[in-house]
Amino acid sequence: MEGLRYVFGHPILRLIGLAGAVNMFVSGIWVIVRPLYLVGELGVGAAGYGLMISGAGVGGLLGALLAPRVIARFGHGLTMCGAAVLMLPLFVLVAFTGPGWRLGLYPIGMGFIFLVAVMLDVAQGSYRQAICPEALRGRMNASLRFLMWGSLPLGGVVGGLLGEVVTVHQLLWISCLGSVAAHLPFVLVRAVRKLTVTGDGGRVDSGAEEGSRA
Repeated sequence: MEGLRYVFGHPILRLIGLAGAVNMFVSGIWVIVRPLYLVGELGVGAAGYGLMISGAGVGGLLGALLAPRVIARFGHGLTMCGAAVLMLPLFVLVAFTGPGWRLGLYPIGMGFIFLVAVMLDVAQGSYRQAICPEALRGRMNASLRFLMWGSLPLGGVVGGLLGEVVTVHQLLWISCLGSVAAHLPFVLVRAVRKLTVTGDGGRVDSGAEEGSRA
């Protein structure tokens, strides 16, 4: 409860937690739609399926390598905002995945999505570690993980139910647009772009007060 009070009392951590919860909820739907669409609808074989989803892993690895340099150059806030901006059209691109040449849109789109998503995750993760009092870091992280990962199985249930009433391609569009919505707060909340953290671990949290007003 102390961790949750701290997270919900801090405007930027509250945004990170709620946006992360929506994102993980949508990820639960992704788990449902990915094999149904790629294997069931488009007829991708086992080897091809493995290669297609490995694009996300390659992108994530590149994002992890680039994240420290990008954060050092632009700061935590601009990195979070910029990564979210880049993801918006990429998710729409993935939604157009289809037969023929359009099959390539999935691994390409997901590769770039994970590249910038890892940058966003590193930026928000290091930001929250830096601004949180040391005595509360464990409880803060546990509370955020509870909010985010706790929504994942709920998304899986909802994805399964939606799969009974809409087509698989429509479910893919729902997943993509849901992911767009999950990342919009990082773009629309002006205080995110102004976040700064001192290099010595001090808590210079410019933008947090403006975020509370926003």
